[in-house]
Amino acid sequence: MATSDESNFFIAILRPWENLANLVLYFMGAGLANYLALGSNWQVLWLGFILMTAILIGGSALAGCYKQMGAGTSLKRTFSNTLPGTQQTTERRKLVNCLALVVGGFGIALILTFQLSRFSSLNPQVYIFIAIATVLNILYGIHPIKLLERGMGEFVLAVTGAFLFPVVAFLLQSGELNRLLVFTTLPLTIFYLAMELTRSLRPFSLNPSRYRQNSLVGRIGPERGLSLIIYLVLAGYILAAIEGVFGLSFQVLWRMLISLPIGLFLVWQLHRVRGGAKPNWKALEISAIALVIFPAYFISILFWTS
Repeated sequence: MATSDESNFFIAILRPWENLANLVLYFMGAGLANYLALGSNWQVLWLGFILMTAILIGGSALAGCYKQMGAGTSLKRTFSNTLPGTQQTTERRKLVNCLALVVGGFGIALILTFQLSRFSSLNPQVYIFIAIATVLNILYGIHPIKLLERGMGEFVLAVTGAFLFPVVAFLLQSGELNRLLVFTTLPLTIFYLAMELTRSLRPFSLNPSRYRQNSLVGRIGPERGLSLIIYLVLAGYILAAIEGVFGLSFQVLWRMLISLPIGLFLVWQLHRVRGGAKPNWKALEISAIALVIFPAYFISILFWTS
């Protein structure tokens, strides 16, 4: 049981689904540079992705450290927290490993930032966005700000994954930000926020007291949370349509709208849950993840093959 709890704890920190979505979004941003015939430096691209992922994991691990310390876990070795198989030993091990991930994550990010600085052709703006990602993910969990406990945790993840990842990827290959990149990332950021809120529903329902402060749904209540997710999904598509009027390429727009059936299916599920139906957690989570990955993937294919 302790092993399962410990595994879930570190899966929550390492965020495999977010990292998959971030990978697709990152190469969507890099693909735009290819689409605009700006070229691609694959060494720089991979360094940038590892750097941004290290920042994300470092910030998540930092939040985990404060969570453990807030629950009374200490690094100090005692008889009870060094006995094999005890809960105290498990909790102390979580804290030690969290600290290792914090040091490793931000340490790798710092090393790779210096490594990238050796490429004199890079746009200096890229370091500004790397710095923004670092500050946001430190504020995500550090005391006393702890954006995670202020209902802003999902917002930080959405901005980092759907906006900063593709922007950094693009700036590593180009001279300045492009309007097409901004138009593309804004609806995807809204979808990413909807994904994070949807994925927070299940842990909140299983343990409302524990997650009341650690999610936006917990802070505003499940009824308002469900409504907010529905509004976000619809807002993402409405924003994409408005961007089409103001110059977003139809080739990009229809690929953004290709996930509309998924979005409507997610809205239908959430509406049923709001009406009292038993939630199908697997269908909800898969739909929410696909809402982000599908349009980003098809837009990436466009950018890399055109």
